[in-house]
Order: sequence, then C-alpha cells, then structure tokens
Amino acid sequence: MTITNGYTDLTTFKAYMGITVSTLDSQCESAVNAASRLVDGYCQRRFWLDGSAVARTFMPKSLTCLDLEDDIGSTSSFTLKTDASGDGTFETTWAAADYQLLPVNAATASPEAKPWTAIRAVGTKTFPWLVNTWLTRLDRVQVTALWGWPAVPDAVRQATLIKAARLFRRKDSPEGVAGFGDFGPVRLSRLEDGDVMSLLDPYRRAPVLVG
Repeated sequence: MTITNGYTDLTTFKAYMGITVSTLDSQCESAVNAASRLVDGYCQRRFWLDGSAVARTFMPKSLTCLDLEDDIGSTSSFTLKTDASGDGTFETTWAAADYQLLPVNAATASPEAKPWTAIRAVGTKTFPWLVNTWLTRLDRVQVTALWGWPAVPDAVRQATLIKAARLFRRKDSPEGVAGFGDFGPVRLSRLEDGDVMSLLDPYRRAPVLVG
C-alpha cells in the first residue's frame, strides 16, 4: 500500500511513532491514508491540491455571487464559463475583468494561504439565475480550476499524525480494550480526541445546501 493524498508521509509518521523497521510500513501507510480521509470527512473539505485543472459545474443562487461547494486552491489554469440557455453547453467564457474570487485576500491570509470559496460577478456580467429554468439544466456555471487547499496546513498535518497513531495502535485493542488496570479493563473512548478537534475545528466548512 502507498499513501495517496495523505497529510503526512511515511518517514514522518514512523519517526512520530518511534518505528525503525520496514516490516510495519504497510500498516503505517494504511493508518495515514485512513486518518487523512477521516480529516476530510470531519472538515467537509480536502487539503490536497489537484495536479491538473478539473472542470466542475455549479448552480448559481443569485445574479451576482456564486458560492462554491468546493475550494479553489490555485488560480493556475482557472477558467469561468456560463450556459445561458441551460442546454449543457457553456458557450460564454468570462474574462478576468468579469469576476472576482472571494475572499479577496485568500492568498495572503494568516497564518497560511486559504482557498477561494466564492466568485463575484463584476461590471455588466451576471450569472444565469432564474432565467428560463423550466425543463432546462440548473448547473449553468462551469469552473475549471485546481481544487483543494493551497498547501496542507500545519494543524491538519498534526491532527493527521495524532489520528493515524490512534488507528495504528487500534490493532492492539481489537475489542476496544487498551489494557487492564487496578479496576479492570481500560476501554478506549468512543469520543473523538479533543486535540484533533481543536486542531481541525478552524478548518471545518459549513455544509452548502444544494437543491
């Protein structure tokens, strides 16, 4: 097994765990993969960036602003097109002067660069909203971009290490029992690690209602 779009690498995780042998590499990689995807699910977004631009379609909810269900991590290869008739053909390509990515200071945000999560129409341009919608497609905006996060935040890397460590050690407590103390079995908590939640909560995304 190899780590795919993980938020830490094998060498870092093994050092974190104090593992020096290669016989556990597959288990380590599995733990990192699982932890990374659990981070995605908890935050309702992903922190790895596409290697090439991908086209996605969206349903505008107003004439002037398009809230994105996904994060734009880079403006490289960015294009914006609209479909006025709702026939699935995005015939109008917007110029750079026709739109503004929001938040405006995402690339220079602190403590790290953040993604763009909305697009605002500028000047005379408007999104095709509430126009001839009967029996036509509603996803009338096509955005081609590199989706994801500009770079994996340090807090996300640390949360992944903590979560992956817990998953890795889970093999030693298959029934949820971590060991035995003076008062009997010590069971693993079903609650999420408080440190993991504290690290990830600032990055959680509020769900976007679609429909």
